[in-house]
Amino acid sequence: MPANRLRLAHDAPIIMLTARDETSDKVRALDLGADDYVAKPFAFDELMARIRAVLRRQHGGDEAIRYDDLLVEPGTREVRRGEAPIELTAREYDLLLFFIRHARQVLTRDQVLEHVWGFSTPVETNVVEVHVGHLRQKLEAAGGRRLIQTYRGIGYALR
Repeated sequence: MPANRLRLAHDAPIIMLTARDETSDKVRALDLGADDYVAKPFAFDELMARIRAVLRRQHGGDEAIRYDDLLVEPGTREVRRGEAPIELTAREYDLLLFFIRHARQVLTRDQVLEHVWGFSTPVETNVVEVHVGHLRQKLEAAGGRRLIQTYRGIGYALR
């Protein structure tokens, strides 16, 4: 699975550890979505420092994320629409966080299932549709326009 597909599915940091040390290999891996690239031989201390740096960058994601009049604060799991606080279940929050971190991207039902529920195989259920419906109701009850759009036969996008 290419790094960019892996990242979209799991939102995990990616460090390439390889014996290939050509500049073109490094550039290609980073362009495909890797966060860092370490060629063998390497010092273990350096690898650990790179892992800590990538994790700091990823978890620096505790900063508030704003989209339109929607504010999500990952550090406290608080959500606001304008000035109105929105109470979400844990799953609704995870779903919203996935949407806002991939704002404007059309996400397939399978991508949502894999990232939010951890299902990596097709599951015959309407769990995504039900949770998106509940999330929409709560976001729209706080006012403002519809933020989660449906793309029939494709998926959903926060737009």
